[in-house]
Amino acid sequence: MIAEEEFRKIFSEAGLQASVGLYAPLRVYSDMLADWGTRMNLTALTAPEDVAEKHFADSLLPLALVPEGARCIDVGTGAGFP
Repeated sequence: MIAEEEFRKIFSEAGLQASVGLYAPLRVYSDMLADWGTRMNLTALTAPEDVAEKHFADSLLPLALVPEGARCIDVGTGAGFP
C-alpha cells in the first residue's frame, strides 16, 4: 500500500496538483491492481511507487495539453491507463 504522502510527493515532482480526495481512490485502485496482478498479467509494474509514478502521474500529465471543455477519448489502454 502506498501512503498518501508518497502520492503527494510523486505528483508534486511531476508538477501535478491533486485534490485531497483523489488520493484515497488511487490508493484503492493501486491495491486492487496489485491484487489482481497476482492472478492476471495486468502490468509489469508491481511496486506501489512505480504504479503511482508511471501509471497515475504519467497518465495525468497530458491533461495540461487538453483545452478546457474539449472532449477526448482514450483508445487501447491496458489495465485502465492511457
